[in-house]
Amino acid sequence: MMENHSFKVDKTRVDAGLVSAYNVQIPARIEGYTPLDPSYALHTTPVNKRFRTFPSMVVYPKTAEEVADIVKAVHTATSSTSASDQSHNESPIRIVVRSGGHNYAAFSSGFEETSEAQEKDAGRADGMGKDVHPVIVIDLKHFDTIEYDEQSQIATIGSGTRLGKVSEELYKRGRALPHGVCPNVGIGGHVLHGGHGFTSRAWGLAMDRIVEMQVVLADGSIVTASNNDDKHKDLFWAMRGAGPSFGVALSFKLLTLSAPPTNVYFLYEWDAVKTSDATNAFLEYQKWLPDVPAELSTGFMFCR
Repeated sequence: MMENHSFKVDKTRVDAGLVSAYNVQIPARIEGYTPLDPSYALHTTPVNKRFRTFPSMVVYPKTAEEVADIVKAVHTATSSTSASDQSHNESPIRIVVRSGGHNYAAFSSGFEETSEAQEKDAGRADGMGKDVHPVIVIDLKHFDTIEYDEQSQIATIGSGTRLGKVSEELYKRGRALPHGVCPNVGIGGHVLHGGHGFTSRAWGLAMDRIVEMQVVLADGSIVTASNNDDKHKDLFWAMRGAGPSFGVALSFKLLTLSAPPTNVYFLYEWDAVKTSDATNAFLEYQKWLPDVPAELSTGFMFCR
């Protein structure tokens, strides 16, 4: 019998208490970390250090099938939760997907609102705080491949691929996509929520370039969604903008664009600007921008 990671307190690699009633069984072949692991903090500390996250488990699947196994395990456990469990105010386990972990509010690392007292208890050194959150974080760092088809000019990109890698690999082929400039952002969360960048005035959002995606649904089924597939056309529409509410996106097919041969970067800075002058400058900037060629993209920042 295959060994499983379990949330029951009589098994190894557990977090005691909050989710023990849900009996989530994740195959042990999948790399996973709970609050009892010495390295737990390394896998749960978000990029934004203002927040602390205490998910019940962080898992690192390597295949679509492993992601499906995780989703099915959670689906099975939450579906079988009894009414008595709910009466004890236990929240159902939920899944959070992390492609790069750069969500400003740390939601992709499993952040949930807690009081200061609860947070202190959840962060006890023994990892046995009662307020470990009923969240399993699926980290997609192993889904970091890029394949490019010369004929169709479509790039197939894994959800855990960082934007820096995407930009470099496509530029080698003279291709590009609209996206943000932070190289360590994972494309999964970025593209599913829009994907705005300095080329967006001319090229639109990264989301607009998606032609197909591989998705794991809540029941663990693995499907391919596109605008040409009548069966999953609604899913394709919904995933582009609200992806985490409908499934786990594992990879994307994106129609690339021809990369410009050159770029010009410029920066203007003004010191000791009055608030009234800065306000007027911003208002005039907004009047001016609509008439500027789409190839010109700008950023406007106030710093103190």
